[in-house]
Amino acid sequence: MATSNERIAAGINARDKSRNWPTFVEPGTPSDSKQLKSLASRAAEIQSQLNGISKRMSADLEAEAARLKDTLESLNLSRQQREKQLADAVSNHRKKLLAATDTKRTELLQELRIIGDRAKAARELTDDPKKVLARKSIGSERKARIIAELQLAGPATLSVMANEAIANEDVELAAAVMAVNDHQPRERRSVDSAALATAIVGEEATAALDAIDTAIHAFDDGISLDREMRTGRRDSMATLKRGVRDLPRRSEAPDDGGQDE
Repeated sequence: MATSNERIAAGINARDKSRNWPTFVEPGTPSDSKQLKSLASRAAEIQSQLNGISKRMSADLEAEAARLKDTLESLNLSRQQREKQLADAVSNHRKKLLAATDTKRTELLQELRIIGDRAKAARELTDDPKKVLARKSIGSERKARIIAELQLAGPATLSVMANEAIANEDVELAAAVMAVNDHQPRERRSVDSAALATAIVGEEATAALDAIDTAIHAFDDGISLDREMRTGRRDSMATLKRGVRDLPRRSEAPDDGGQDE
């Protein structure tokens, strides 16, 4: 029979599960653009190492295939027999190369997985310019003082202060205005906090999200490349996904202004 404390705990758990609690990130989750760029840079380094392994393996296999082909040509074998022996020999050579690089490839992929997981967690902190702006001046005495001074400010004053913050790229003032504005009843708000945050830290937030995407996709691309090394076949599905993923970038690329002749 459950004790009274167990019944109370069960009731609390049931109540908590019915609420939409926020998800907390892990301690040490990268939260600023500098940390995220460093994470993306490391992911790119690992990708480069994996690409190097793949290229060396391809070159080695091509050289081995050419050597075996010359050897088999000198034997009294049918074309079908030569092709089968060549395929078997190349397959065995691939297995040797994979075995020789297995430890290194596994280490690199494991690090990419960790980087990807950290990047996914970081998205919770950087997926909105308002979140970035709110964090920029945490602990700032000036920000706290401005918030206190603006508590009784009317909509017109908040609007003026928002424009002042944008004009002077004043992060603390912008964060203070956003904090006060967001605590106003919705019908009394005179400032678009999202637009204010975007004007102040929009570029930083975009750069952070780009770094996050780079780090997350690096693991997927690494797994795809490793699969290609193991099978010797192009991962067409991964290639298609990369193409779809890169469509927005290509559509956002600036026009070179050229005209058809």
